[in-house]
Amino acid sequence: MRCLREVAALGDGLAVAVKRDDALRQLKGEGDPLVPREQRRATLAALARVDWVGPFSEATLARLVEPARQ
Repeated sequence: MRCLREVAALGDGLAVAVKRDDALRQLKGEGDPLVPREQRRATLAALARVDWVGPFSEATLARLVEPARQ
């Protein structure tokens, strides 16, 4: 929460990208518990500081955030 609050204060809005379940499973491994993406998305969307929540499929966020840097 502190991190989201600090990041939201840096700009006019806050967009959060949520990784696909299968991609997250590759990172965490089969034995670790996984909160489904829709539940993670809904939780983030319910936060007052979050303006947009959307999916991403890439291994990193580089391609998603690159247009914002230009």
